[in-house]
Amino acid sequence: MISTFARADILCDVRCQVGESPLCSAAEQALYWVDIEGRALHRVGADSGRRQWPTAERITCIALHGQGGLLAAMETGLFRLQPTADDVHVHGVPHGAIGARRQEVANGLR
Repeated sequence: MISTFARADILCDVRCQVGESPLCSAAEQALYWVDIEGRALHRVGADSGRRQWPTAERITCIALHGQGGLLAAMETGLFRLQPTADDVHVHGVPHGAIGARRQEVANGLR
């Protein structure tokens, strides 16, 4: 039996405590991922190289947001992240507020 291995090159040399949720943005020509325990959002792109933004909470997963930026599941809720050159802007609703809205909807169905 003949084995064939594809060549793999290191895209960027980054050490994460728990690196998860790789996400490609074709529009940005970039790869995003999170370091859950390191509380950070990472990005590597053809245009600007590697960036890292620390966050106040753990991010467990990310997705592209339809209006730009990212949707992130964090410790206290779902948030929209808008990374900039210097910072990451966080917009969202904590779990308690989501739970309250869910209760409003449930009450309206009764």
